[in-house]
Amino acid sequence: MSKILMCGRWLLPAVFLGWFATMATAQPQTVDGFDRLGDWELILADGVHGELTQEDGSIRLDYDFSAGAGYIVLRKHVGMDIDRNYRFGLRYRGEGPPNTLEFKLIDPSLENVWWSVERDYRFPSAWATKSIRRRHVSFAWGPDGEGGLDTLGAIEIAVTATSGGKGRVWFDELSYEPLPEIEPQPDEPTLIDEDGTRTPVNAHGFVEWRGEPGDSVVFEFDVPVEFSAMRVDWASGTGGQFSVLTSVDGGRFTRVADERIHGDGAQVLFLPETEAKQVRIDVQGRPAVLDSITFAPVERFPDANAFFADRAVTERVGAYPKYFQKLTPWTVIGMPEHDAEALMSETGRIEPRKSGYGLEPFIMRDGQVLSWADVSVAQSLYDNALPIPSVHWSLDGLQLQITAVASDLGGADQLHARYRVSNTSQETQSFSLVLAARPFQVLPAAQFLNTVGGAVEAGSVEIAPHAIRVDDQPFLHAVAPADDLLIHAASRGPLTRTIAKEGAWSAAAQAEAGQFPSGAIRYRIDLQPGASRVFDVAMPMGNARGGVRTANFDEALGLEAARWEGLLGRFELLVPESANDLRDTIRANLAYILINADGPGIRPGSRSYERSWIRDGAMTSAALIALGNQREARDFIDWYSAFQYADGKIPCVVDARGPDPVDENDAPGQYIFAIRNSAEAGGAFDEEFARAMYPSVLRTIEYIDQMRSSRLTPAYVEATDPITRACAGLMPESISHEGYSEKPMHSYWDDFWVYRGLCDAEEIAIRLGESADAARIRQLGDEFGYAIARSIDLVTQAHDIPFVPGCVELGDFDATSTSIAYYPTGAAELIDPALLEQTFERAWDATQARIDGSDRWDGMTPYEVRTVGTFVRLGWIDRAHQYMDWLMTLQDPSGWRQWGEIAYREDAPCRFVGDMPHTWVGSGAILSILSLFSYEDDDQIVLAAGIPAEWLDDGQTVGIRGLVTRFGNLSYKAQRVDGTIRINIESGCTPPGGYRLSLSRFIGTGHGAVRVDGQPAGIDQDGFVRISPDAREVVIDTD
Repeated sequence: MSKILMCGRWLLPAVFLGWFATMATAQPQTVDGFDRLGDWELILADGVHGELTQEDGSIRLDYDFSAGAGYIVLRKHVGMDIDRNYRFGLRYRGEGPPNTLEFKLIDPSLENVWWSVERDYRFPSAWATKSIRRRHVSFAWGPDGEGGLDTLGAIEIAVTATSGGKGRVWFDELSYEPLPEIEPQPDEPTLIDEDGTRTPVNAHGFVEWRGEPGDSVVFEFDVPVEFSAMRVDWASGTGGQFSVLTSVDGGRFTRVADERIHGDGAQVLFLPETEAKQVRIDVQGRPAVLDSITFAPVERFPDANAFFADRAVTERVGAYPKYFQKLTPWTVIGMPEHDAEALMSETGRIEPRKSGYGLEPFIMRDGQVLSWADVSVAQSLYDNALPIPSVHWSLDGLQLQITAVASDLGGADQLHARYRVSNTSQETQSFSLVLAARPFQVLPAAQFLNTVGGAVEAGSVEIAPHAIRVDDQPFLHAVAPADDLLIHAASRGPLTRTIAKEGAWSAAAQAEAGQFPSGAIRYRIDLQPGASRVFDVAMPMGNARGGVRTANFDEALGLEAARWEGLLGRFELLVPESANDLRDTIRANLAYILINADGPGIRPGSRSYERSWIRDGAMTSAALIALGNQREARDFIDWYSAFQYADGKIPCVVDARGPDPVDENDAPGQYIFAIRNSAEAGGAFDEEFARAMYPSVLRTIEYIDQMRSSRLTPAYVEATDPITRACAGLMPESISHEGYSEKPMHSYWDDFWVYRGLCDAEEIAIRLGESADAARIRQLGDEFGYAIARSIDLVTQAHDIPFVPGCVELGDFDATSTSIAYYPTGAAELIDPALLEQTFERAWDATQARIDGSDRWDGMTPYEVRTVGTFVRLGWIDRAHQYMDWLMTLQDPSGWRQWGEIAYREDAPCRFVGDMPHTWVGSGAILSILSLFSYEDDDQIVLAAGIPAEWLDDGQTVGIRGLVTRFGNLSYKAQRVDGTIRINIESGCTPPGGYRLSLSRFIGTGHGAVRVDGQPAGIDQDGFVRISPDAREVVIDTD
């Protein structure tokens, strides 16, 4: 591509040039001078303290997040039209730890919200004016945001806890300024030389400027303009360094970049949200010849990820991380009971520290730099299920295996990685292995919740034969000294281009301090046919600031493999080889659950979802208990109890800041469910634990009763509108169901969970001998159950729908949500069985359409896996297996036995996937797979309901060992020999109602004889054999 075309990439059509100078500009108008406290409403989240004070003509906001997460909001009701382009100016100053600053524009309905958000924001200590332009504002939530915003109903300024703590902010003025729809662009500046000579720069940015060390050149625009990047092209022979400084008024300059000049060619500097009338370039070290200069419009690169995504499109595939163009799954690497988690991408990149640099491999062979894009890539886990991941590269005659394991060997959390290269050809292979520290996380750029993925900034990278340091902190220790070293700054283009230049490599230690610096080490390798070599590195994890304590990969691997085998070996799924993927999925996802947990806090992810939801924790703790991890489940609910509010409210989520006050009305039911599960785990009711939790249970019940009472007023009970009347007696609307985040709804998801909580609270009271409480809770549960049943009847009639709705207002279809009516909530007993069957018939039709390809679906959530367990309970076993088989194809990648929160049919573009592995999805998969082998039904256990008859062919043994239930630990084996199936049940589990076994799974429509402990057994009208709690052997004659 010619220099002219490259410079022209950022230019606007010429029709706009000169237009701005003649455009009339409106003056800013004051929206509020912050001189009247009464004009602003103060809104506080639960547990947050704050107050407004008038002080010296401004308003001072004092806030205190010491009790946990939350928000504090200033709201001003306004009635004003806004233009298609505008700028708000907020004059303010503040003090306190970094938190999130939100500026919100709300329409007259007060339901649709647009916002500008800055996370981890530090308020300036001196008075400053913050500019919020139209491009900074995006739709946040509400039922109707597509029409845009042209009239304001309110303005909000909010501080939301990130670091938490205490602080104060002073506000002095809020102004509004209409702006032209097309603003002045950074085109055709004037070059001002040292002697004051002014030379216009043409439309392509060509200049002919030569500077000696210490010289400067200024580029001046007619009016202040904004830009997001600057490209300079240097002539041959240029060297030294240069600095870039900007000035809005032509007087005071601010330094914005310092870079080395690396000979002739282009350098592109990322300069987001830069506003300047003058741009100055200072040259140091050596003479420099500048050929051209151009600027990118401010909206082109709003952030570093947009900058690198743009570059990735124009460079050879593989020059930048895959996620700038396509989905790039990753997995987590860590240890149980340790907070630090590293990541590995499907392409073999490693991120040892959260939000930190990534380590990326390359192969140099025959003059080419080969990346993930040039090889075949596969993934695996150690022993198929241990959370020690590997990535395998294959190319002609050469293989690279990258294996990473987290270990506390040596007393510090470290990531140990091995790069094994193997010659699979019949000829000697000469090549190089390059390991590069790059300013890109493994977490993809499309990830934005809690932690923004993609590019990261650093001040410097230092390279030595044994080590790489980033910002003067240890990043990597290499066991074998590197043969060559290299440094690079992003302004020069992709690192791969520098790697390919032999002259860029050196044996001497080096450092780079330009924008987004990188560093690489190289090993030169000659391999005989069939030979292999290994290169081991160790990297500190988490917040460790010391160097690497030890770098023994083999010792770390042995230690951690043994640790994981011990943890995952408490439960065993016995399956034929054809179903090993189910066994491995259970083992791997249990490990991921233990890794994602931080202390007692169960967390569904290690980045976007590094928080502890009671929703996720309740179901995940059920999976932990089932697989023999009762302590972890109990520690979680014991820890979570400390965050209950004084009024009995259960926070929806807790993180490092404390409890989040957002109302999610499934939380109280999930909390009590988790308490009962832990109290009854293993068959012996833990009265001491239950008694300790009982006051919290009662406070939760009081909170439920209080919340319901708001829907038992005449406005609901006597409403003529059936939808309003259908809300009577339910929990209030909330956003606990993610489908209702735009606007809270009366969700049956909430109600089913609260019903479960009431039933569990009653049982806890009975077991503790609290008969009066039990009777009161039973009455409340009966009334609530009646309200649910009545509401569903009203809603199905009002919306004229033949299925169980997701919520009252919408009458929407959501079988994934409705599935909890069977397990775990038991609310199915409140609903017409025919309506439930129609609901899941519809769900199955939709699933079939996706499986056979007639539905060209885009994205879905693997939360659907819980519906597999519902199908098992409905007796739809073949459908359950087809559903599960399809969901297994959505594991990404399959070799790591994991799901994200969202799965997409196509891998482009890269989009938000939640977190990987998402262990709430994983716990749902564990529980659904287990239901194929065993599930509890009131006081009974249903055995082998989902075991296909063909699994027992050829004498294979199928069953479970060590499943923890409410009635004890269940182990059984089933085996077919010569037409006879024998099911042997070990002692240790005594369900009061005994066992049930569906014969149709084994004898079809036949009439096989059944003996239980040698005695003939009858078959009931539903085709089940009922087995006493102490039975040990069931024999089924299938001939």
